Amino acid sequence: MTIRRTKTPSYRPQRNIQLNWEDFGGGWNSLFKPTELKANELAEATNLMLIGRGTPTGRWGSDTYFLAGSGNVRLLDAYYKSTTSVNELLAITDLGYLVKKSGASYQIITGASFPSGYDFDSVEIGYNTYIAANTQAFIKFDGTNLIPYTGLTPPTGVTATMLSFASGFNTYSWIVDATSQTGRTLGSTAKSLASLPFDLTTTAIKINWTAPSSAPSVLTGFNIYRGTPGNETWIATVGSDTTEYIDKGTPSSDVIFPANSNETAGIKAKYILKFQDRIVLAGIDGDPSKVAISARYPYQDRFTAIDGGGYTYVSPNDGDFITGLGIANLQTTHPLIVVYKQNSTHVISLSTVALGNFVILDPQVYPLTNSAGASNGKTVVQVENDMFSFGRKGLYTTGQEAQFLNQIRTNEISARIRPYVRNLSDKDFKEANAVYIDYKYILSFPSK
Repeated sequence: MTIRRTKTPSYRPQRNIQLNWEDFGGGWNSLFKPTELKANELAEATNLMLIGRGTPTGRWGSDTYFLAGSGNVRLLDAYYKSTTSVNELLAITDLGYLVKKSGASYQIITGASFPSGYDFDSVEIGYNTYIAANTQAFIKFDGTNLIPYTGLTPPTGVTATMLSFASGFNTYSWIVDATSQTGRTLGSTAKSLASLPFDLTTTAIKINWTAPSSAPSVLTGFNIYRGTPGNETWIATVGSDTTEYIDKGTPSSDVIFPANSNETAGIKAKYILKFQDRIVLAGIDGDPSKVAISARYPYQDRFTAIDGGGYTYVSPNDGDFITGLGIANLQTTHPLIVVYKQNSTHVISLSTVALGNFVILDPQVYPLTNSAGASNGKTVVQVENDMFSFGRKGLYTTGQEAQFLNQIRTNEISARIRPYVRNLSDKDFKEANAVYIDYKYILSFPSK
């Protein structure tokens, strides 16, 4: 056995690393251990926030601006009227009233009340603020009072009479609905005729109905739908002063069907968006994939085809529902409506199509991504030229692709806080709120 003499190596400690903590421009990084961070990264900041090049400063405090009522604040918005230099701060709390700031307290705005415990959303167009919720019909604030929309009942007594002797082996049916400023009633009971030719341009059918009783200012017209029984689509609109239409085989729409709910008292919708001079509604009660688009100003509260409004469905019956609205390509000549679902993001472009004597709105829907969406519409915020949204996969931005004028994309910008996102509860995602202020996108979780 060979015996070897070994010498114990002398201990040489590693050289100390000197770091200068001048700023935290690298931002918050929760992916690594604190000992693995770079010199300009931050792992924990209690009651601190970063400004400029990551300079820590104390987090904002709070002060009571005015007492808006009891319970939680469900809506906070401003009302502006430049012609009279009127600026009002509006709020809805669990008290159940729309109020405006009056000194340190509030003044109740009359005309309607609201159920407590629900969130509301609003936009202002044409010196009117429109308030939406899926528990309350769409309602208007004109600067003085709340003005609800008056509902209508569907037309009754629909008849169909053949005016020619052409015959065949086909059965068609007709439905009539009434329209107000904000939308349509449910359709009437369908009236069918058998032994008709396939090509209805060879015949003429007279449709009559009985109008609902209403004030002249409420009823704006009637829509007529025709098709095989159960598949009726829109063919024409007539004014409120007539209860008759002669169908000579007018081309029918492929996309406008009778309404699934009575919209004449205002559409119940959870999300509202001002898109150029239109109003867009989504999260509609009983129609989770429907997006309603209004006519252009000054008819921004009208959603009927004859006024220039319309609707479309975003990936209907896919097991998901709409969670928010936004705008993409804001600075271009072709902006798009962005529709967020929980697990996907879609865009809508607006175009028109000629149908008989009418030019109707024809929204086109395109999927943007099927891998990320928004868990809560209150996290969807315009940040400069992009939309930020927060969902179960993190924080994403939606906007123009660099160097491509009309191409948009989604990118994750929350890679460094994935561990934090993974530890959020389902309640946190549903309650999340965001705002863009002082060049910061601020995301908060009330229960945390």
